[in-house]
Order: sequence, then C-alpha cells, then structure tokens
Amino acid sequence: MLFLIAFSLVSILIALVYLLIVLDSLFLGNSLATSAAARKQVLQLIAKYRPAAKNLYDLGCAYGDFALALNRELPRLQVIAVDNNRLRIALAKIKKRLMNSPVNFHKENLFQINLKSAEIVYTYLPRALMPRLEEKLLAELPAGAVVITNSTYFPLWRPAEMLCLDDDRQKSAPIFVYVKVKKMFAETADIS
Repeated sequence: MLFLIAFSLVSILIALVYLLIVLDSLFLGNSLATSAAARKQVLQLIAKYRPAAKNLYDLGCAYGDFALALNRELPRLQVIAVDNNRLRIALAKIKKRLMNSPVNFHKENLFQINLKSAEIVYTYLPRALMPRLEEKLLAELPAGAVVITNSTYFPLWRPAEMLCLDDDRQKSAPIFVYVKVKKMFAETADIS
C-alpha cells in the first residue's frame, strides 16, 4: 500500500514537471537543445582552440543538458551556465544535484553577467540576440577568448572557422568559432 502511494506521488510529480516544461515552451519561448553531434564538435573545438582553458560560460543554458554533459566530458573545466528563465534554472539545478555535478547555474540576464574572465563562451541563441551579444562580447572578453555559436552567427565579427555537422549544409546547423584578438575591427561575416 505504501509503495502504491509513493509510486502515485512520484508519477504526479513527473507529470507536473512535464506540464511545466510544456507551458514554459508555449508561453516563454523555445529552449534550443544542443545535439549530441554538436556537443562532440564543441569538445573538439575546445581541444583545438583552448585546451588549457579553466572556464566555459554557457549563455542561454535552458535546462542545463549541454552544461552537465560538457562537465562530464571535461571535469577540469569550470562550467558557468546562465539563463534568464527561473523554471529552466530550477530544473537544471535539480539535475545538477541528482548528478552530483559542480556546474554553476545562474538565473541572470546574459547581458548583465560579467564575462571579463571568460575563456570560452558557448551559445545557442535566437538570431535576434546576436548583434547585442556580439557588442557585449567584443567589449568584455579578454584577448584569446574563444566564442562558439551554434546555428547563428554575429553580423560583424568574422569567424575563425565554420563547421557543418553534416555534409549537406541544407540539413546541418553550422557551428561558428570566433577568437577575440586584442584589437577588433568590424568585418562583414561571409557565411556562404
């Protein structure tokens, strides 16, 4: 009898969590999930561009899946994950506790977080946010910092590299890599 009550309560709790996620997506916008193929590519890019990096900022981390998976693959890397959605951060923190992960989740506006010590920044955000984010990153990041974007690109900052996860560019979302140099100047990105 006690088992049935416990099972029922857990089932109700799981149903409520899924309901909250659906309502969150319907009313507060989509959370863009990074695919396993993209995560693998990001790991290779970190090894190529900043193998000794000490930190990575995941801007727009949603439910924290990418940040938690990255921390499993690179436990030496301090992962700071930021999202402005209270529900998404709360669920990410629950996953963090269940996985006993050291990822730092913050409910904060990504345009207000201090990135002056960021070595790597990863983002998978809607295109409309990219011009403003580009301005912030160019103003705040130290020289040598690496920015990896999934699917969307900055309007002026020329990428150091662009990769497609699939040979068919029409089906594959590109990954863009940017490196902050001491003196930045505006260039038009050529993504063709």
